[in-house]
Amino acid sequence: MLLCPRCTTEIAPERGPHGTVFPCGACKGVAATMPVLRRRLEANTINDLWQRARRAKRHAGRPCPQCHDAMAEVPVHRGDREFTVEACDRCLCLWFDFDELEVLPSRPTPPPVDPLSPEEARERAARNAQREHDTFETVDDRDAELTDWAGVETIAGVEPGEGRPWATWGVTVALFATAAVVMSDAVKLAGWIALVGGGFQRACHDWGFVPADPWRHGGATWLTAFLLHADWGHLIGNSLVLVILGETLEPNVGWRRILATLALGAIAALLAHLATHVGDTTPVVGASGGIAGLFAWLALRFPRAIVRIPLIHDFRRYGAGSMLRLNLRMRTAFLIWFAIELLASATSSGHVAHEAHVGGALAGVGLWWFERRRANRSVAA
Repeated sequence: MLLCPRCTTEIAPERGPHGTVFPCGACKGVAATMPVLRRRLEANTINDLWQRARRAKRHAGRPCPQCHDAMAEVPVHRGDREFTVEACDRCLCLWFDFDELEVLPSRPTPPPVDPLSPEEARERAARNAQREHDTFETVDDRDAELTDWAGVETIAGVEPGEGRPWATWGVTVALFATAAVVMSDAVKLAGWIALVGGGFQRACHDWGFVPADPWRHGGATWLTAFLLHADWGHLIGNSLVLVILGETLEPNVGWRRILATLALGAIAALLAHLATHVGDTTPVVGASGGIAGLFAWLALRFPRAIVRIPLIHDFRRYGAGSMLRLNLRMRTAFLIWFAIELLASATSSGHVAHEAHVGGALAGVGLWWFERRRANRSVAA
């Protein structure tokens, strides 16, 4: 149920020329999402407003109509008018009190379109409903998203944020730069065969995190364990997941939160591994603990985002350039993955540090819970 942030009256959707808005019949305020506002307002106006909303103090304003967390307050000066717009970066929603939205410069109203016949309207509605709700979807590979260079479509259902995912790219570059340094040393010792046959092993042995000696090298292994990987598959797999998550969602949350969540997840992962492998002398390496924390935090922060997973490429049924993909809500994908990791940590004795993955994920869940609790306290105050 959507509630007016000002008078707590229930608000209902209303279709307009630019899309659906949510006006309050009592106080005449209105809530609108970013996609609608991008169609209604001039690009410079809405971009500036959203950038300042993301930089504004969090949890300072009235509750969001949808998630009910406190929104950020953004002062607006327009001619001789001064007022405050409130924004929720989680729901991509902005609230305008009476007459505030009309003050902002708007795009021209789109011309009316030719009405569809009843048959065409039903067909279009059916296609839209199937695209939105079906678990399986056939898509054209030529409609590529940012990360489709890797053959994996990323995250859908999230309004693109402003800016570049510098933290995601920076961490990914750091992981491959570390691998390049390791391979350079390995090639000097063993020749070019080290590139395909165990070149990572010496570095992992020397600089991996060892539960029996967690403070060796002055504690530097808490960092080097994150940067090092056991082999190329380990490195590429972790980097791919990081890029899929970060390229789409970092512009919505900011680079500082991405780095902080990765660091928190990585530390929690090593603490979990230390607690469950007391006295173990086997080194553990990899960024997956930090990425698990990031996955958990983003999945709970953007629960309605859709993860699109490529399954098969059946040319006979779907034609050239088409692929069947599995669509999962991001929260659902996380819960499935977390259940698998919990089961593996209880039953598996292999070379994968499942306990570290669980520890990193729990850190992400804890961070999300802390943020929500702080937001609820701000609303109550």
